[in-house]
Amino acid sequence: MPTLLLKCKTQSIGFECYLETTGTIRNMNNNLYWSIFKNLEKELIHLSNEIHIDDNQLNIYSIKITELLIRTVVEVESISKELYFIMGGSKPNNNELFFDTDCINLIETNWLLSKKKVLVTSPNFHFSQVDNQILTPLKKANKRGNSSADWLKAYQAVKHNRAENFKKGNLKNLIRALAGLYVLNIYYKDISYDLEKDGTGINFDANVGGEIVSFP
Repeated sequence: MPTLLLKCKTQSIGFECYLETTGTIRNMNNNLYWSIFKNLEKELIHLSNEIHIDDNQLNIYSIKITELLIRTVVEVESISKELYFIMGGSKPNNNELFFDTDCINLIETNWLLSKKKVLVTSPNFHFSQVDNQILTPLKKANKRGNSSADWLKAYQAVKHNRAENFKKGNLKNLIRALAGLYVLNIYYKDISYDLEKDGTGINFDANVGGEIVSFP
């Protein structure tokens, strides 16, 4: 019986779901990341019920949005390191392990995270501009400093000097950070889906448990 595996060996721009009859499914009873992602997602959805989120609202910033941005990227750091070790990475001798230039960089080498696209599909988000509808959230996430992704630069800015960088704790950076965390969570879940008679995957739920973004 065919099985749809969300494996991360693709070289395509989006997520390639391909048929395979064998594979190891990670024990999701021990998944410490997905429930936290869902809580963060739920809080952003709650915000979207109070703020009309469209192309013109992405620069809105607040204490709550900044808090969510920080919590989201802390999760990105944690799950990136977990994936790094799952993939066979090792901690450099007497050196600090960096989640971006070490961990995400190794994941990028194998899975081309910088090319992975997601769609913003929640009915609470009213975007008309394509670059807000289709995101590549992990592009440049393996870089540091000025070369890094904007949401990572914003995270570092509000973490180290919040008073001067408060405006960077905005919706645009939060949405992209959460989209990046979603992508990493899907790779971490590594779940097999039994297609039964739907061998082509036509009825496959592209959201894979998410409520804000989905696969293209």
